[in-house]
Amino acid sequence: MNHLTHYRWINSDGFTLIELLMAMALFSIIGTVLFIQLQNVLTAKDRMEIHATQLAQMQSAMQRFQQDIEQIIPRSIRNETGDVQSGLIGKNSDQMEWVHLGWTISPFTKNSRSELQRVRYQLEGHSWVRFSWPHVDRSDSVAPQRLVLLDQVNSWQIHYGYRTTPQGELQFSETWPPLISAKQSSDALLWPVVIRCEWSTAAWGKINRLFILPKIVIWEAHGS
Repeated sequence: MNHLTHYRWINSDGFTLIELLMAMALFSIIGTVLFIQLQNVLTAKDRMEIHATQLAQMQSAMQRFQQDIEQIIPRSIRNETGDVQSGLIGKNSDQMEWVHLGWTISPFTKNSRSELQRVRYQLEGHSWVRFSWPHVDRSDSVAPQRLVLLDQVNSWQIHYGYRTTPQGELQFSETWPPLISAKQSSDALLWPVVIRCEWSTAAWGKINRLFILPKIVIWEAHGS
């Protein structure tokens, strides 16, 4: 009687199709998770760089403005037609122009010039811009230098704080020179005590700063 022997080969080194599909699915899930995490890290890095750039720009702009405003002097100027104007002009709530000291003179320059400089800060669209002139008095033939200090600025409001007498109450005006009565204007040579500014920005929201001006007010004595 013949006995048939059946052999069954078992390959212990291979994987079944189901095992391969499960491994591929697992690797796909892990790869997707790692990709999302890497994308989040790169996005956060880009945001931090943008934030750092905006912070540096804002700090530089505020420092430049503070440096100019703290060296303001009541030096009158002449406009293009030769008329005398105040050394500080604030026609609109988003523009101011003044004369300041401390314009650095390079030791290597050949042409001598004054240390006084006339500057104007104003809002152009959504950009906060600084204009500067090489001469204090205005001239049609001299174009100003234009420097964008801060972007994405929605608004800029200025209020000039002043007193009509040395011990008088602090008053604020959106323009300079302020609109005051003839008696008030004859009692004192008006000059701001403080300047209050508010910026509305896309990156930082509202920024409020109060700048205390140098004590350079001169009071006139009038006879009775």
